[in-house]
Amino acid sequence: MSMTTQRLARDITAPPVADIITLDGPPPVWSIDFTQQSPASAGLTFTRASQAGYYDPSGSWIYALTNTPRMTHHPISKQPLGLLIEETRTNVLLNSAAPTTQTVTLGTGTYTLWLEGSGNCTCAAGTATGTGFGIATSIKTITFTLTNAGSVIFTVNGSLLRFQCEAGTHPTSFITTTHAAATRAADTCTTNLSGIINPVEGTFIATGNVGTGMFMALDNGSGDGATRLHIKGGNTERNLFCSMGGSIKGTYSDFTPLPTGTRGCLGLSYGPAGVHYAINGQSVFRTDTPATGLSINTLRIGHRQLSGGLPVILNGVVHSIRYFNRALSREHLQALTK
Repeated sequence: MSMTTQRLARDITAPPVADIITLDGPPPVWSIDFTQQSPASAGLTFTRASQAGYYDPSGSWIYALTNTPRMTHHPISKQPLGLLIEETRTNVLLNSAAPTTQTVTLGTGTYTLWLEGSGNCTCAAGTATGTGFGIATSIKTITFTLTNAGSVIFTVNGSLLRFQCEAGTHPTSFITTTHAAATRAADTCTTNLSGIINPVEGTFIATGNVGTGMFMALDNGSGDGATRLHIKGGNTERNLFCSMGGSIKGTYSDFTPLPTGTRGCLGLSYGPAGVHYAINGQSVFRTDTPATGLSINTLRIGHRQLSGGLPVILNGVVHSIRYFNRALSREHLQALTK
């Protein structure tokens, strides 16, 4: 395996596992499998205000045009993975596909430096002050925090194929730059499930590669509202929120992380018997409080949006989402999320 393939595979190291349904009763009333379907073919709305990179079926790193979804593949097996959803990021390093030593002026905040190649890159304070500086390699990412804005020196040693420094606590997909910093816009994917959602009871199953944010969210179209739900299985937190008519029916959060890039399968059921949340075959939350009245229909795939706030984006790959118009049993929910 080359250094390039090794590094670019960092967030998509788990090829999807086939979902085998062995349920009594009807199949899902709505589903999308991004390993087989694009958002457009399923009538979904997708936006991104820039080009962005991904792996094509041959395992080559290519760029999708503005508002074109990235149906990414595993770079080694060439197996289709699904829809890549990431937040907006800017690569502040110049000529990122031909790395050279350079000094960059940065504002306060946290940054992540990663690279591909057999060499390394040392980041050190110039006029800026902060913590976490060090040496990045193809197998070691550096995350540093600036408490005072100023210059940071990036010294390249040996042979590098590409490098990236971006504001944030984790790396995202490669952004090509030339003589100026370049920004990749955020991916959004939504659909309207009006006439499909059962307000009394139902079950969502979402499968993908673990990132940092939401696997899916359901709201009234504005992102806020008295009725909404979301499920998150991230690399720092597992989270559930379900509110109906202004009454919270289920809320759960813990800081048991799922490893970045591994397969995550999350299931949520609601109905007269309450809310049940399962992750990777394990029941992590259950309440007996009746949860009915889900009168909303905007499904957000790989992100959540609250009005007046920044979106919480998966920064990973969505394989599939399924919706059953009935509340599945605990045993079925656990079986379908294995």
